[in-house]
Amino acid sequence: MRKISTPTKDTVRRQQFQDLAAIAPSGAAGVNFRYIACVYREAISDALIDTTLERLAVAPAETVIGFSHFVHGQVSRIAPDATSFPLRQSGGVHIRVSMDWNDTAASQPLMAWADNARQLLRPQANERIYANYQSHVDKGSSKAVFGQSLSKLIALKTKYDPSNALRRNSNVEPLV
Repeated sequence: MRKISTPTKDTVRRQQFQDLAAIAPSGAAGVNFRYIACVYREAISDALIDTTLERLAVAPAETVIGFSHFVHGQVSRIAPDATSFPLRQSGGVHIRVSMDWNDTAASQPLMAWADNARQLLRPQANERIYANYQSHVDKGSSKAVFGQSLSKLIALKTKYDPSNALRRNSNVEPLV
């Protein structure tokens, strides 16, 4: 991507997780508003790179589009249905669209732009979501997070948490 276009901000480097997690999406401190939306793709393709560059070319200054959690190594050697974390496709990548801002009046247009960018970057079918990056909750979000592991998790939830006490984030609803 660096060969195609010079980024306005380039933070690509190896770093400890705790250092990465402490950074605000845009690197800005003391912001009032933050938007983070993510998608998971099973591979980086020419079309995905083209779409990313097209979005960045017209992005508001507050925008960060990050490719993170490139899946490789040991995590991709475990079968997707072996655990409740199915996003193990070797070469898979999580793409984050994020913004930080302070002006209340900018909220609607910035969020609309980011929602549109997310829609253009997501796969056309079978949307998948990394649970820690879940930016919306609806009836389909558990399936998007847990994939084929969802039926096993529903059985466990029905047995051990039938009252659905543990229901935050990617809620797995028990059968009642």
